[in-house]
Amino acid sequence: MNQWMNAFLSFLSFENAQIEGSIDDLEPSCVDKLHAVILEVCDLYERKYEEEFRPYLQNIISACWSLLVKRGSAPKYDLIATRGIAFLTTVSKSPDFGLFQDVAILQQICEKIVIPNVELRDEDEELFEDNPLEYIRRDMEGSDAESRRRSAVELVKGLLIKFEEPVTKTFSAYVNSMLTQYASNPSVNWKSKDSAVYIVTALGWKSGTQTSGATETSRLVDIVDFFKSQIAPELISASSNSIPFPVLIADAIRFTTLFRNQIPTELLLQVVNCCQTLLACPIVVIHSYAAICIERLLTVKDQVTEGVTQRYVLRFGQVQLLPILPSVLASLFALIAPGKPENEYVMRCVLRVIVTSQTSIAPQLSLVIGALKSALERACSNPANPRYNHYLFDSIACLVKVLGPMSVEMLSKLEELLFGTFQIILANDIVEFGPYVLQILAQMLSLHLKQHEKPLPNEYTILLPALLTPTLWDRSGYIPGMVQYLDSFIRKNVSVILSSNQLIPILGIFQKLIASKAHDHYGLSLISALVQCVPLDTMKPYLIDILKVLVIRLQTGKTVKYTQKLLCFLSIFVVHYGTEVLASSLDSIQPQLLLLIIQQVWIKDVVSIGNFIDRKCCAIGSASLLTSKIFISEPYSNCFGVLLNVTIALLEGIQSAVGVDGSENEEIDVNSDNAVAYSQLAHALQGKSRDPFPQVDARKHLAQCLSQWSLANPGKLEEIVKNSVEPAAQQALQNYMTLTTS
Repeated sequence: MNQWMNAFLSFLSFENAQIEGSIDDLEPSCVDKLHAVILEVCDLYERKYEEEFRPYLQNIISACWSLLVKRGSAPKYDLIATRGIAFLTTVSKSPDFGLFQDVAILQQICEKIVIPNVELRDEDEELFEDNPLEYIRRDMEGSDAESRRRSAVELVKGLLIKFEEPVTKTFSAYVNSMLTQYASNPSVNWKSKDSAVYIVTALGWKSGTQTSGATETSRLVDIVDFFKSQIAPELISASSNSIPFPVLIADAIRFTTLFRNQIPTELLLQVVNCCQTLLACPIVVIHSYAAICIERLLTVKDQVTEGVTQRYVLRFGQVQLLPILPSVLASLFALIAPGKPENEYVMRCVLRVIVTSQTSIAPQLSLVIGALKSALERACSNPANPRYNHYLFDSIACLVKVLGPMSVEMLSKLEELLFGTFQIILANDIVEFGPYVLQILAQMLSLHLKQHEKPLPNEYTILLPALLTPTLWDRSGYIPGMVQYLDSFIRKNVSVILSSNQLIPILGIFQKLIASKAHDHYGLSLISALVQCVPLDTMKPYLIDILKVLVIRLQTGKTVKYTQKLLCFLSIFVVHYGTEVLASSLDSIQPQLLLLIIQQVWIKDVVSIGNFIDRKCCAIGSASLLTSKIFISEPYSNCFGVLLNVTIALLEGIQSAVGVDGSENEEIDVNSDNAVAYSQLAHALQGKSRDPFPQVDARKHLAQCLSQWSLANPGKLEEIVKNSVEPAAQQALQNYMTLTTS
């Protein structure tokens, strides 16, 4: 190591004016790149081999310091600055932090390292004006971890870990000086306040995330006082048409967003009103920051104690939003109107406003759907912004989720407003939007399941033949939405499928899905819906082939996911078609195949299922299975006690470790040309598992099945329970049996 470190020190002090080029160059020279790589290597040594590296640390820090001070703020030196500051940050968090404990050193770090790299440069101003979305990603989202500002802020945070009081005291003095400079001549010294806000953000932040904001702040920094004295006045005085220092307004909104949990409740409405006003600002960064701030403020929750229970409520929720809802929506929709660029931050704010408003948005439905449809129609011509498009479709899905269940008329109105645009998207094969459209159509179709008296609109039936086209199922991104659609259609209108001879195409789709480790659970979901809705006489000719497909897959490609979902399907089969039908169908494939599955799969793996609804389903299926006629005699009767133990374990929430053998690697089994990305819409999600027995109490079902079986087979149940059921399970079973009398 000595040989390497001496060479590193030599290279860090190396300079050559002819090689380094002009300071106006945008790209770093080869010497700059060499220095940056060496600092990165030293950073790794300090992280991984601190003891071995310690003898060289002081000299490396000195060389790093010299480079950081010597190199200016020109963009070509950004790489050296970020790598050097990152190295110092690592040292500040390591056992060698004592190297920075002297107050004079802390002052030098603040004066020579932090402040110069936090200061807004001309290049940053150009980015603010010319490439606002990139500025937002770097400044608000933190996407660019290599930026000078972010590196300097991280250094301050690192120093605060071990030297909170001296660092806060030292840096606060500089902050006060910068604020004084700004107050003396704002038009000249406005950048001083910009730097001060950044440093206070670093000093005040102790823990939190971009998603949740600051959850813990420094006891030495009064964030609320700073907000009231320095941030709120900027927001209040800002006018959408007259903003002398746009960066400071952006800083104020950013500070508000980061420390939203600390803002007093009484100031929230004022802050939201200020941000709403700034939505009309033509400066992209400012109206985008305003949208981000409103969106994040609508997520802040407070813990409320009610008796012995605690729950979280929105600090600025539906009640508080309702009076300003029309004006907020109008301001947001003005930013996504024709001629405006697609702004993902604005669309995300639209989504959050809909989520918060809930049913209060019903009077604004025509306005909201009109604006979203217009935005969608424009996006169809060039689907270039995936995040914007996702929030757009999720906003529509949220409207369906919130308003659809209100009434038949409301659902019909949503369908009337959306069907036309969705049909155009599918007809024109806009593949980026196809998965989204199918999810929302499936979502609306599922709402009809609760409206038994209302016939299904004809548009859903017209779409059905197209969804059964085999080539469409080669698009993996389309599969979840299409399966949800078919699942709901089967449950609502299975007679149409049977009368139009569409059962066989659906069974072909089932077979294709089962062959894929990535999509087998969708195939099991589809066949489960058929078993629940199609009469046995109609399905009987296909049962052996269906079960053969499932068994072959179990033998050749057994995975945890497949095995657990298969057990759920078999449980549904047993309840709807009977154990005897299952046994005879499987025995046609191989003698005593059901017995083998019970012994090698059902008993071994069913308790490993974690999903509550799947466990309930398998418990009900197990109860029906073990109390069927075939369990009266051998060889099935030999499994009775073990299967009863397993059933009680399911009901008691006992879960074993996953014990399924087989590969869990999901295969990519679609052609890359046909692979359309799938992204689940949060508000179109219908739940990971639909309860196939919503009206059934699983414990009571087991007790009733056992009671009936015991009456038909006097004395046998008591003997089996005594000899084969574990003591804890016996007590649980005794409790279940009391349910039959209640």
